[in-house]
Amino acid sequence: MRIIQMDEIIKISKERADREVALSKNIYNILNGPRWLPKITEFVATATYQLLYHGFDEAKLNAAMAEEPRLEVWGKGVGNDYIEKTRYLCEHRKLLNAGDCSDLIRLFGSLVEDKKHLLSNSQLGYVDRKRLEKRVGGEEAHWGASRARGKAGEKASEPRHVIAGRNKMLEQRRLKAFSGITLTRLKRESTVRKIDVAFGLPAGCDISGTTADSIFFVELMRDFIAGDVLASMNITDKDIKTIQLLPLATMVSQAHHTVLECALTLTLNRYMKYHAGYYDTLIPIGGCDSEIENILKDAGRRAAESRLNILCYLSPKLKFEAYQMMTYDEIELFKKIAQMTHDTLLTWKASRSPLLQEEAMAITGKAYLYHVIKQ
Repeated sequence: MRIIQMDEIIKISKERADREVALSKNIYNILNGPRWLPKITEFVATATYQLLYHGFDEAKLNAAMAEEPRLEVWGKGVGNDYIEKTRYLCEHRKLLNAGDCSDLIRLFGSLVEDKKHLLSNSQLGYVDRKRLEKRVGGEEAHWGASRARGKAGEKASEPRHVIAGRNKMLEQRRLKAFSGITLTRLKRESTVRKIDVAFGLPAGCDISGTTADSIFFVELMRDFIAGDVLASMNITDKDIKTIQLLPLATMVSQAHHTVLECALTLTLNRYMKYHAGYYDTLIPIGGCDSEIENILKDAGRRAAESRLNILCYLSPKLKFEAYQMMTYDEIELFKKIAQMTHDTLLTWKASRSPLLQEEAMAITGKAYLYHVIKQ
């Protein structure tokens, strides 16, 4: 390991952000391509169409849909209200791209949790309770006060490196349109922010509830749609795991969330075993599309070659420094520190942020990382 100063930390954070958006775009291009897009649009449009014939009061349903006015997909809809636009989109599903499908999944999640207009429907209330189960750990562990979102413009005293990473994400996003991270700032008590600060990752919008909703949506439709119908769509169990990467492809590339924020939710729901900054660990358990697997393996290899694995802390002089992993043995040992599980998230939740140097030394020591060169 060697010790680096803030200027180098900022460079690494920006490089992380640049690579993560590029990685997300690469996955997006595959899911938006001819092999995957027909499967995804058919799957998502078939499910969304069911909402229109669920027996809702149309005025209430339209009012609930109006709570999501920023969805890019509305620009492709035709009609006098949101219901008509949604019906048009489902009936003309060939107009949809992967981002549009992600928008419709977000719409589905928004409707299911709509307490103002729709949750008086008892069946929908049951569905919403099942949806909340995908927020693994519940309010107390990961989704309550530790989430701690703020608003853009609030003074959050963010370290310069996470700000630089966030700005790089915004520069590189897929479309120069609305991005969620422009509206949110993570407060000091956010568990995700503590991890961002420690590992030199870009700041985002906290652990992704939209990814949880997407997991719920895909699982619900997988179980609801008859097996022979899924077979007619040519959708296999491995395809379902690939479709679960849709939030990672659409939201990170558009700077709505970071890789960490999507991967945490997928990890807590046992779709992957993510280690922060080790991109090959984004491959779902049991595998996914082979082309996507190769992209993730290559991204992991190139990140290791570029020595992007760091652990940041405050020096005794109260200046930001970081331990940078230099050898492949160090990078492999550091992987244990970067493991993201329910228990390690609770450890990060209870930790100080930023870490003090002695705390960073204790963390690296537990992973048998001792040798430090100051440069």
